[in-house]
Amino acid sequence: MSSCRQNFNEITESAINSHINFELTISHLFISIAAYFNRDTITLPGFQKFFKQQSNEEYEKAQKLIDYINQRGGSVTFDTISKPLTQINSALKALELALEIEKDINSKLLILHKIAKEQGDIHFSDYLEEYFFNKQVESLKKISDLITKLCRCGSEGFGLHIIDKELDC
Repeated sequence: MSSCRQNFNEITESAINSHINFELTISHLFISIAAYFNRDTITLPGFQKFFKQQSNEEYEKAQKLIDYINQRGGSVTFDTISKPLTQINSALKALELALEIEKDINSKLLILHKIAKEQGDIHFSDYLEEYFFNKQVESLKKISDLITKLCRCGSEGFGLHIIDKELDC
């Protein structure tokens, strides 16, 4: 057992490990969506850039949690990341999927927060509040706004082109 481990319950550690693997899986999914938008038959560089950034953000959140477990004297465990099963065929569908995923991430973070509180791990509760919740809300708003704009100006043709250019800036 690590000499720095204190008030870091195995239940909390296991829940964090589970969330790390979830974040890495979502990062993998978002990078596959970015690759779709970079195909020569799609060529939407703004959407490619957006989903690459989303993938990087999910990866960075996983890395923050990996560092956190190590800081607390825990052990990180990784699961297999399977091939993304989602087939994307439009920018609107990709954004709607991203919004649902971000809502799911937010729900899972709230569950992590609840577990930390139940286990009396105030440090991890504070850590989640400081580094995760605000960014999650910002991400939900940004994706929601993009969906609204795309629906307003058209999810194909010139409207799609305008939103893609906005994302490519």
